[in-house]
Amino acid sequence: FVHSSFRRACNVALGDTLLTLHAGDAGAQPAGLQLAAGSPQDLRALLRPGERVRCSAEGMRTEHVVVCWRHAQRWWPAPVPATAAPQVMAARAGRCAQRLRTTGPIDLADVDERCAALGRACRADDRPRAVSIARDMIGRGDGLTPACDDALMGFFAGLEVDAPGLDQRTPLRAELRQAVLAGLIRTTPMAAQGLRMAANGHHCEHLLALRAAL
Repeated sequence: FVHSSFRRACNVALGDTLLTLHAGDAGAQPAGLQLAAGSPQDLRALLRPGERVRCSAEGMRTEHVVVCWRHAQRWWPAPVPATAAPQVMAARAGRCAQRLRTTGPIDLADVDERCAALGRACRADDRPRAVSIARDMIGRGDGLTPACDDALMGFFAGLEVDAPGLDQRTPLRAELRQAVLAGLIRTTPMAAQGLRMAANGHHCEHLLALRAAL
């Protein structure tokens, strides 16, 4: 069934997964289907929440709409890039954070504090503390996907980067993954999908581009 519908995107519930139909400017997504050029500009009038959806290998259909994915091309993310020097990454991340604070639509002060605490716990390899912070972040913040959930998605992407100390991160990453997956009930369905994907190593195109830029 149609879970939610917006002007440029629509989520279809398929069991425990949300398939996102979206316009091209949203970038590729792990569980997304990018609509072809020339598709309707406003999906709200075509796909209404609660509508039944029938799916097959050819595509999906509702009472009024047919979406054909027979010739859709699969998206593969680029390999994880090598990292810059730590001081370079810190400077780049600082500039990104400053820009978000001055131009972002929501107040990120609480997110900043929690992310800083999570980073300190991870650098100290204090896994119980890191797990506790991550668990408490789930579902917190503003937005269709709560801001702290977005931060956790980015955090998982960062843990995959090839850098000194990678071997030491493996137990930490496994414990964070387990804690986040166990806490998905505390957030929205869309955020739960994003966290589930991120915890299992699947990230959207825009997040991967940001990671590569850092």
